[in-house]
Amino acid sequence: MLSWQVGEVRITCIVETVWPVSPKFLFPQVDRERLGHMHWLKPHFVDEQNRMLLSIHALLIQSQGQCIMVDTCLGNDKQRDIEAWHMRSGPFLEQMRGA
Repeated sequence: MLSWQVGEVRITCIVETVWPVSPKFLFPQVDRERLGHMHWLKPHFVDEQNRMLLSIHALLIQSQGQCIMVDTCLGNDKQRDIEAWHMRSGPFLEQMRGA
């Protein structure tokens, strides 16, 4: 798990999933070939097929004995319009326990 220490605050990224998508999903004017020329994006932000890698994750913020969860995840067992997100059954809760 990726974590950062900022002063006395600890921030931990708990990844639910990484979703490879066409750049047109977010940026209609950008095509895959353009991303292919931006080598610094690989392998963390763009895959070998020049798809953008969208990280769906929560952030656990710990400071002075307190924990704050910034939950931007998809969740399991939910009706979603996007097929890849529909009725997910991922290990997010187990990953959160490990943070």
